[in-house]
Amino acid sequence: MSGTLWTGELLVYAVLIVASLPARLSAMRASLWLDEAWVANSILSPSWKEMFYYPRWLQPTPALFLALTRLLTKVLGPSEAALRFLPVLAAVAAIPVLAIALRKLFGPAAALCGTSLVIVNFWAVKYAQQVKQFGADVFASALLVFLITRYCDRPDRRNFTLLVAGFVVMPFLSTTAFLLLTAYYLLKTAREPLILYERGGTIRRVIDGWFRRGGARPHVVMELGNEEAIKKLVGAGLGISVSPAMAVRDEVRSGALSSRPLAPPLVRRLGLVRRRDKPETPALSMFRSAVESLGGVSENRARGRSPAGGAAGRGARRART
Repeated sequence: MSGTLWTGELLVYAVLIVASLPARLSAMRASLWLDEAWVANSILSPSWKEMFYYPRWLQPTPALFLALTRLLTKVLGPSEAALRFLPVLAAVAAIPVLAIALRKLFGPAAALCGTSLVIVNFWAVKYAQQVKQFGADVFASALLVFLITRYCDRPDRRNFTLLVAGFVVMPFLSTTAFLLLTAYYLLKTAREPLILYERGGTIRRVIDGWFRRGGARPHVVMELGNEEAIKKLVGAGLGISVSPAMAVRDEVRSGALSSRPLAPPLVRRLGLVRRRDKPETPALSMFRSAVESLGGVSENRARGRSPAGGAAGRGARRART
């Protein structure tokens, strides 16, 4: 992209931010609502200890937000404007950070569209003026998305240190920052070269659904129908894969492969089907009991004929694995 176009983008963002300032600053000196007053009472407590532990109610406000706002009231004085200064400043600072992150992820046009929606969003502007951590939530989320995209583009030690520092510090400013861990995991996994099962199979449909629910598009480089072949290619360093834990148990124990659970967890359903016209043997009964003991088992009555002409299975028992 040319420097002229990037300069044009900056001018558009600057105009949008400046145009939104009157609305963002309109309630700076307004009286506090009751929930804001509770937070203000904590911030203006006689001691730091009383601020972090308010004996009359549970303190849900992040500690760093309380500390920074308290310092601002020491400098600017204990006024409504001073109490609201940090959330308003954090919400405004989040805009350029979010714009850079979205630009890296989706390109200039999508970044401008997404950032503009945040700038003009009524609720984002309204709640950023309150003596609550809502403005800090927006800034923490934007900063963590930026650090995630930066590390995914250049996974060096410096960017890794910045990413870890962000996830260590931001939860003290925003209690919702931990939710970005899932976004990082999905984005990082989606950008790795993936070696998956062939399309059309049950496991592949489950894996594709997992990525789809997370809003990520996986980078699939190979599709195979054999689990052993997939493990060999992963072991050779050609990519990563998503496989059942039992399928790689021996390789993980021996150190040939490493594994980690997915977040959010990926599950599939298995069915146990048996014929209606066959009596249940003691061995089959023990096997069925073992499957049912795994939990999450339900029975679906099946009707029809088997390929051999006999009665179909008495029931299909499905277990979540």
